[in-house]
Amino acid sequence: MNPLQETVTVMMDAAPGSGEQTVTLPRRIGTVRIGDCIGRGGSGVVFAAYDEALKRSVAVKILHHLRGGARELDRGRLIDGVRNAARVRHEHLVGVHGVDLVGDIPVIVMEHVDGASLRDLLSARGRFDAETTLHLAREVCAGVDALHRENIVHRDLKPANVLIDRGGVARVCDFGLACEVGGTAMARSDATVAGSPLFMAPEVFEGVVSPQGDVNAMGVLLFEMFSGRVPFDGESIADVRDRHLHADPPIDALVGAGVSEELVELVGRCLNKQRIMRYKSAGHLLRALDEIPVRLRPDHLRARVADGINALGPTTKRSEEDRTPTPMAANTYDMLSARAAAKRKHKPE
Repeated sequence: MNPLQETVTVMMDAAPGSGEQTVTLPRRIGTVRIGDCIGRGGSGVVFAAYDEALKRSVAVKILHHLRGGARELDRGRLIDGVRNAARVRHEHLVGVHGVDLVGDIPVIVMEHVDGASLRDLLSARGRFDAETTLHLAREVCAGVDALHRENIVHRDLKPANVLIDRGGVARVCDFGLACEVGGTAMARSDATVAGSPLFMAPEVFEGVVSPQGDVNAMGVLLFEMFSGRVPFDGESIADVRDRHLHADPPIDALVGAGVSEELVELVGRCLNKQRIMRYKSAGHLLRALDEIPVRLRPDHLRARVADGINALGPTTKRSEEDRTPTPMAANTYDMLSARAAAKRKHKPE
């Protein structure tokens, strides 16, 4: 057999702002054999794979940005975070089967979800009606609540990190930034500030990690599902940070979309600048969501979501481009470079 058939070549970032490099990895990692690429995003590349020992399909995520000796501490934190999240099992969390280093590259083996991301669905639909939005938010919140109950904060909630299978079930994925907090349910991270800037709470830009940061991200997610846009955007990370810190949420966009006063108030509480004024955790937000009545039964709403996912076509690929900046928010240069590259890609010949 040609030795090249036993390797896989990945185009990936060696470090923020350094561009892409070719990396060759073994096609077999333990009992897992890597297949075709099914998606790529700001934090890594995802492959379909098969665990030959357990006879099941899995997905393998190969992470970039965290290569090289200078990032050894960050890699250790990432692996600890993923392992902590992996011990939490819930129907609305993508199961993590293992995490390890191949050379100096972090690799996560996880449950394979046949479907698409919430980002894919939003890209196709623009925005959702109130009942569909509430249904999806409840499923996402239930998954995040399972993490918060174990004192684990996700830190990177966004539509690209919510996978929906062909039965319409939503699952939260990508625990590369997850971390454990202590009994105070808050920590100030001494690591590099990280996350997706459009979904980061004001205090997260200062390194504060708490469940309320995830609640803020849920507020941004709700805002986008209702209105088709995020509340705070900008041309640079500095712009986005400034608006998160000082600008009032554009609530008129929700009112204009026909969102009820009760739901506008709920989203506004999630997006409050003061961490202490938000819902204490995803569980508290979930209880507030459950108090809002809907006309359709959960199985009918799930069938509606499933119809939307299946209408996207047979592909299992996740969106190659997420409209949020790269998850590891290194600097403004990276954000502007990514946007310039996207514009060049879509520029007509």
